[in-house]
Amino acid sequence: MLLYKDRRYVTWTVWAKGERYCLDCCVGCSRYMFPVTARLLARPVFRRMVSQQTVTQVKELIGEKPIFVASKTYCPYCRATLKTLFKELEIPESEAVVLQLDEMPDGPEIQEALFDINGQKTVPNIYIKGQHIGGNDDLQTLKKAGKLEGLLKEAIA
Repeated sequence: MLLYKDRRYVTWTVWAKGERYCLDCCVGCSRYMFPVTARLLARPVFRRMVSQQTVTQVKELIGEKPIFVASKTYCPYCRATLKTLFKELEIPESEAVVLQLDEMPDGPEIQEALFDINGQKTVPNIYIKGQHIGGNDDLQTLKKAGKLEGLLKEAIA
C-alpha cells in the first residue's frame, strides 16, 4: 500500500491492489466502491483550527464511559465495529459513548479534535478504558488474537 500527497491539493490517496481510494472517512468506504482518481476527488482541504474547549470536551467524552467510538453512519467499517462490540461480544450499549459524527453539527470539529489528540483522522476511532485502540482493523486484530474480550471485561468491571 502506498500513500501519496497531491501537490496541488491537500488530499491523500491510497493505492492498494492497483486501485485508488479517498481517505476522507475510511479506505474503500461504500461511497467509493469503484476506483477513483485523485483528480476526481481532489478538492482543497483546509485543516480547521480546533478550539481547546472542543479538545477538552472530547477528552471528557472519552473518559465518560469505558468504551468510546467516533463513527459515521455510512461507513461500513464503523458498522462492523459496532456489530462486533454490541452484537457479537454483547457489550451493553449503556457502557459506551458512540458519536455519529455525520449526524452532529460539530462532527467535523470533533473529528479534528480526535486527530489532534491521537493522530488518527479516519473513523471508526475507538477507545477502551481511555486507551486509544485505533480503527476497525485494530479492533478485529485484537479480537482474533483473543485480547479484546479480556480488555473489555477489565474495562467494564
